[in-house]
Amino acid sequence: MTLANASSSTMRASLRESRMVLERLMQVVRIDEGLVPSLRDCALYSAALGLGGFPAVSAHLELLRGAAPERVKLVADSPLTVDGGGQHAWVVAELVVDLLVAEARTSAAGGREMAEARVLNVVEPEELGVAAAIARRHGFAVELSRGERDAGARLVLRPASADAPDPLQRIRLEGLPVAQDLWWQLFHRANEALAVDTIQSRRHAGPIRVEEDGRVVGRQDDDETDFSLLIGQTAAAPPPSANGIAKQGA
Repeated sequence: MTLANASSSTMRASLRESRMVLERLMQVVRIDEGLVPSLRDCALYSAALGLGGFPAVSAHLELLRGAAPERVKLVADSPLTVDGGGQHAWVVAELVVDLLVAEARTSAAGGREMAEARVLNVVEPEELGVAAAIARRHGFAVELSRGERDAGARLVLRPASADAPDPLQRIRLEGLPVAQDLWWQLFHRANEALAVDTIQSRRHAGPIRVEEDGRVVGRQDDDETDFSLLIGQTAAAPPPSANGIAKQGA
């Protein structure tokens, strides 16, 4: 993590730190573990693409409590139409991109490598913009447009140009800008996902245990590698013969 400059209130959070904080925040609000990697990266892309980003992440997390991706339905194949089932856009985005990429690659055989989908009934539909970054991982670009009222969102996927920017690569190289005060608020809240740091928890950390009287129970050397199982297996195994076949006992 580096500060943008000494006098600025804006800093840049690295990819690793951003993922760590976002993942822990999702654990704090008890989002299903299977959804965390995808939703975490959607939050990253939201910040990288100038959508809600870090300022809105707490509000998004509240909307993601109890996320139920099984409510998302494909209601039509031609054109692709997805009913988001009232889920947050981040829950729907990767699924829609996967469908679009599959259709584009199928239609490529006919010389038309593109696909279009309409997404209905999602919360925070403007956050479907993260689909552009998800699609870039597959070599595609996505254009998002919003219809009026219940018309939903329209996503058009086409092959990305060779010089199209890669949001994830930009995060790796430049980090993500975020207000320092906001970052530390999120950071400290994210720490709620960690076990409480107590004297007792520290005494039981690692391959040894430190008793209250200072007595150390367990290994005393610096090497934490335990060869006991390997040694036991070697001792029990019959020696190999000259032709590589294990000798059988008499």
